[in-house]
Amino acid sequence: MSIAHAVRQPVSPTDPQETLRQALEQCRRDRCAQLALLDNVPVQNGDPVAVARRESARQVLAMIDLALARMHLGTYGVCVHCSSPIPAARLEAVPYADGCVDCLRLLPPGR
Repeated sequence: MSIAHAVRQPVSPTDPQETLRQALEQCRRDRCAQLALLDNVPVQNGDPVAVARRESARQVLAMIDLALARMHLGTYGVCVHCSSPIPAARLEAVPYADGCVDCLRLLPPGR
């Protein structure tokens, strides 16, 4: 394969950690866009649904930022509650997950 051919080929991450980092970055872009849209819609009379949607988007964005920080620190993929590895399938489903399913079952709803 020539160098020119190699340069034109899209780089596909083979490292699962890099794939998850890219998924987190995409989730972050999506949530920022969602928040921008929600912030442009006026909330009339403290509409509880609109307020809840904004708060939910902000909470998920914060969780994404924490996951990216854990990735930078080298602790991404480790449960923050019991220090066990978080299964890859869980991280693929929810890349910003900070805990294993067993620990999250023990936490109060809405933690």
